[in-house]
Parts: sequence; structure tokens; C-alpha cells
Amino acid sequence: MTLDLDLRAVIAERGRAGQLEVPHDAWSEAAVVGCAIASLYGATLAKGRIEAQDIWDPRLRRMFEAALKVELSGQDERIEAVAAEIGIPAVEIARVVDDRPAQWDSSGGFAARVLDAAKRRAVMQHAAELHNALGRGARLEEIAPQVSRIEAALACQ
Repeated sequence: MTLDLDLRAVIAERGRAGQLEVPHDAWSEAAVVGCAIASLYGATLAKGRIEAQDIWDPRLRRMFEAALKVELSGQDERIEAVAAEIGIPAVEIARVVDDRPAQWDSSGGFAARVLDAAKRRAVMQHAAELHNALGRGARLEEIAPQVSRIEAALACQ
């Protein structure tokens, strides 16, 4: 019997119960998303630093994707446009914006923390694939691609 690990499925089952640690920085994700929603400038800076898939929280990821599409510059207009795009009440979007830092961290500190957590999740996913291959009886030479992906993810640090 082999145990196939699908990181997202394991997290859905056990992660919410506190049995599995998943690397993410909830506050930094919310800060990046809040800044991207609040202004066109914040969205432009965020677009150059992170991608939506780097954000772990699915609700924040959807907000981020929508914020990058909005061409409006006023904060209230941007909040309304993001809310309309993803079907979430504007008050929830406004809460994320209100909780953000007063100014975008132009040094990229929030984005760097989001990226670091995303890279650590990628290593975990590659390690799960390696685990699955070994559990199915793969020979060492057959697992070279998984090992290479782990090494590449670690080299991105």
C-alpha cells in the first residue's frame, strides 16, 4: 500500500485542524493585497514583484487577481470594482484595504515574505511528489527529476 500525498488535499483535511504547518505569511499577504487594491500604484508595484499563485489564501488570491485588472485610480472605485469582479461584498474588500500598512513597502519586504513562503510551499510539494514516487517503488535514477526540482526550488532562495 502506498500513501499518495497531495499537499492541498492533506492541508484541507488536516491543516485547518492545526496538524500540519503550511508556510505562509497571512499578514504580509493581506498587506500586499490591500495595497494592490488601494491604489493603481500599489497594484503596479505588486505586479512586478509577485504573482497571484504566490498568495496562499484563496480569498486574498482572488482579490489580488482582480486588483491587478482594475485600471481605476480612486480607492473607493477600486474597492467597488474588485468587489464586482469577484462577487464579494465591498465591505469585505474595504476591510482588507483598511488593515493594510499606510504605505506600500517600496523595499519589497511584504512581497519578499510572501515569495519566501511560496517557495517553501513549492519545496514541500516537490518533496511530496518525491515521497509518492519512492512509495510506489521508483528506482533512484527515476526520481532524479523530483530531486532536481527540489534543488532548483532551494537554489531560488
